[in-house]
Amino acid sequence: RNSGLNQVLLKLAKERGISLKPKARGKMSLDVIRGVSPCVSGGYSIEGVLNIDRRASPERAIEALKTIGNPTYSEDLDMILVRAPGGSSKLFAGGQVYASADDRRSALQLFEATVKQVLRASLCTRCGICARACPRRAIRVGAGLQVDAARCDRCGRCTKACVVARYYDRLTGDGTKSPPLLSRNGP
Repeated sequence: RNSGLNQVLLKLAKERGISLKPKARGKMSLDVIRGVSPCVSGGYSIEGVLNIDRRASPERAIEALKTIGNPTYSEDLDMILVRAPGGSSKLFAGGQVYASADDRRSALQLFEATVKQVLRASLCTRCGICARACPRRAIRVGAGLQVDAARCDRCGRCTKACVVARYYDRLTGDGTKSPPLLSRNGP
């Protein structure tokens, strides 16, 4: 149903020389391109780029993203769309992360949650702390995280317990533990 739009976007990326594949960068970083700012279509959005050497496969990322919403993968765009309560986020193969929601705080929280899930999927040590923290027993740890979406109530305890998810605080670096609430270009 979105294949026409996907083809237009792929053609545009090719014409402009924009690579849709991730590049190795050597170190982990999170570059917030635009802080939370108003969207033309309503609500608020935030966008950034997560640079990480060992990026999880789409399948592994989808498993972790189930803890925040309903993820779906578009092979044409190599992008995961997550529909979450009150908003949505998009994760592209090149590390671009985009979150939008009805209000500023929700957009920021969804952006943070999306990045944390990508970190969890990409850097998982299979320690099992998340599975032990889950009161609904929705998580199994095998070759990677496996989330039973029917059992998961998105309480966030798995993410709070995860040592890897704490890298988010280091990536945002300025002590606020979050990207700026307002865009430098916005109000």
